[in-house]
Amino acid sequence: MKPTFVAKFLMIFLLWAATGFGQAELRGVVSDSATHKALIGANVMVLGTALGGVTDLEGVYAVQRIPEGSYQVRVSYIGYTPRTLSVRLEKDQTLVLNIPLSSTVISGGTVTVKAQAIGQMAAINQQISAKTIVNVVSEEKIQELPDANAAESIGRLPGVSIIRSGGEANKVILRGLEDKFTVITVDGIKIPPTDATSRGVDLSTLSQSSLVGIELYKAQTPDKDGDGLAGSINLVTKKAPEQRLLKANIRGGYNQLEESADQYDASFHYGERFFSGVLGVQLAGNIEKRIRSNERIDVDYNQSLNFGKDYFINDFTLEYTDEMRKRDGFSVLFDINTPDRGTIKLNNVFGRTKRDYFLSTRDYPSNGGGDQQGAPTFNYRDREQEIQTFTSALSGDNHLIGLNLKWGVSFGQSQSQFPFDYQTIFVGVDGMKPSPMLRENPAQLIGYANTNYNAAGLSWAYNRGQRNLDKERTAYLDAAKPYTLSTRLSGELKIGGKYKIKDRSNARFEDFTPYYLGKWQPYELLPDGTFRNKNFTGTAFEEWAATAISGSGVAIDRFFSDPVSRDVYGTYRLTPVIDRDRMRQWYELNRYG
Repeated sequence: MKPTFVAKFLMIFLLWAATGFGQAELRGVVSDSATHKALIGANVMVLGTALGGVTDLEGVYAVQRIPEGSYQVRVSYIGYTPRTLSVRLEKDQTLVLNIPLSSTVISGGTVTVKAQAIGQMAAINQQISAKTIVNVVSEEKIQELPDANAAESIGRLPGVSIIRSGGEANKVILRGLEDKFTVITVDGIKIPPTDATSRGVDLSTLSQSSLVGIELYKAQTPDKDGDGLAGSINLVTKKAPEQRLLKANIRGGYNQLEESADQYDASFHYGERFFSGVLGVQLAGNIEKRIRSNERIDVDYNQSLNFGKDYFINDFTLEYTDEMRKRDGFSVLFDINTPDRGTIKLNNVFGRTKRDYFLSTRDYPSNGGGDQQGAPTFNYRDREQEIQTFTSALSGDNHLIGLNLKWGVSFGQSQSQFPFDYQTIFVGVDGMKPSPMLRENPAQLIGYANTNYNAAGLSWAYNRGQRNLDKERTAYLDAAKPYTLSTRLSGELKIGGKYKIKDRSNARFEDFTPYYLGKWQPYELLPDGTFRNKNFTGTAFEEWAATAISGSGVAIDRFFSDPVSRDVYGTYRLTPVIDRDRMRQWYELNRYG
């Protein structure tokens, strides 16, 4: 037997044996003396020793392995007056000591308020008491502002950058690293990636209404997954309250860009305990509809003049996105208080985001610029996207045979798909009128555009689809053995393991029709291999189809309806804007060729 193994075995045996002597335990709840609300992250120290504890989300603390004797116990919490109490502990005794704290009161003199920490005190205390580098957002701060989703709430923390889509955050970046290097969990259960080609998680599916806290860990420890190089973010829920809780929120909004109030945001939260507090039940849900339309301009420059010392504008692009975004979700949580002063939880969380958007883009090229060397292009894309995440976990925090056990089995699934994605590109063969070489004010190029839309024909069409699915099944067990060798020396031995099965699939397709080569035909090839004539009766293209011949093109003016133009930023004229319904008609008529 190797000496190193013998030494390790003896050390573990001695530490284990040291915990077998008669020792006491101190436990209880730290609360606000006025509101009786649990204080999270309060410090409980046994003075004159290295023993102590920190309260959890329920305000509960536990200090174990205290040798027999008399002690002074000090309880402190930022914003509250510390308390010191005398206790006498006997061999194998468990003393329940509930400790109320009073808010600090400043009397006399003048007080200048420089910052407000109310609502964040629990988070500050958690950060101070943590054994690793962590930033925390409290429940009060989460609910203080109507953030669009959980990603917006996370963005308040230091060291966090957010990526926005349609005006709201959907991904987070920690310490400058890509989002794929960050692990996202709900109560420690990992959310599978939603991206098709990386490990990023789209957080727009999760509403912050059911969360009681957000924890950002910037330092990886051995008991955390090793794939979170940037860090990990844990979205926290807690046990059902002792008193019945029923809360509902309903909000509306007005979107100035679309001049519409067709928006809503509703959520509810119910929690209650049954059977003398043994069983807790929590239900939460949300439904939301938001206008996420946006406008954008882009200016390209040619820097080839005078050996790169001069430049001129060679393309000016306008883009308008008409988007409606819907979000819904629910969570169901059951928790049981076990006889060993532990907890068993069954938690299910579902979130979904649907995006329905239509992009209209056109460019104003100058002096041979643009994708078509001077010919303006009109680009339109009709897309629908759906993102879903679901996690289900059975977990426990128990105390058996002298061990602190954390265990769990979980299932997680994410799905992202584009059920509809159709794009058409028109090219204006009339091009642009001769224009000067402009160095500023690109809007002047709009006046040099030809408006003969009958000569702007459909050149390309793309029909795309994508669906990616990610599943994870996980089982884990962590065991910790606290020990006390003396009042000055205590610690914890910890060991654990995790087993994970992962399935991932990604399917995509793209159909391309080069209409500029005369590929339009009055018939179509069906999936069963048969041909049939296209039926344009009752459509916006009925008149055109009556005179069109095989290989002929369709002009952009066939897709017009009122209005045919729009001002981007209230200044730049985006012309033309085609009708979305007519574009879908064309798709249905030509989807099979």
